[in-house]
Amino acid sequence: MGLYAGIHFSHIAFSVNKTDIPSLVDADFNLALSPNVGLFMSLPIEGGLSLQAEAGFTFSTFKSSNIEKQGDDIIEEEGSVEMSMGNFSLSLKYSSLKPGTRFYLHGGAGLAYAFSRNNTVDRYQKIDSIESRETFDWSNEAMSKVYLEVLAGIGATFDLSEQYPLFVEVRIDQLFANDPPTPGITRVGVVAGVGF
Repeated sequence: MGLYAGIHFSHIAFSVNKTDIPSLVDADFNLALSPNVGLFMSLPIEGGLSLQAEAGFTFSTFKSSNIEKQGDDIIEEEGSVEMSMGNFSLSLKYSSLKPGTRFYLHGGAGLAYAFSRNNTVDRYQKIDSIESRETFDWSNEAMSKVYLEVLAGIGATFDLSEQYPLFVEVRIDQLFANDPPTPGITRVGVVAGVGF
C-alpha cells in the first residue's frame, strides 16, 4: 500500500460525430496541467507480475479562444471547461526481479467519475455595428459524468529501504466518455509514489 502524486499534460476533444455544438467542436482547447493524487495497493501474483489497484483524484481546467472576422463583423468565443474527477483502476505490473533499481511495464483499465464539470462559452458579437454578449452553459448537454479509463506506463522502482519502495513512472491515460459520449480526454505525464 502507498501514496502517489503526479502531474499530467491533458488534452480534451469534442468529436463532431458525437455532439452538434459548433462552439465545442470547433474550439481549440489548450493543453492543461492536471495534478493528481491517490492511493495504491499492490498484490504480488507470480514472478515479477503483480496486481495493482489505484484510487485517485485529479483536477483540470481547459481554455479555448476563437475569433472570426468578416469585414467589420466580429465573433469572439472564449471557452472554459473545468473538471474534478475521481478514478478507480485495476492494472498489471511486470517488473524485473533484480535487486536495487527495478524497471517495469504497467497497464490496466478502470472507471473515472466527474465530481464537478463546468463547461461555458462566452460569445461576443459585433454585427452591423450591433454588439451583444452571451454565455452558454454546455455542462449537461456535452459533458459525461462517467468515463472508461485505459492506462499504460513504464517506470522504475527504487528500494529506499525494505519498507519504503519509491517508484517513478511515465504514464499515458485515455478517458472515453459514457453518456453523453463526449468529450475524450488524453493525459500524458509523470507519477511518483512511495509504498509503506
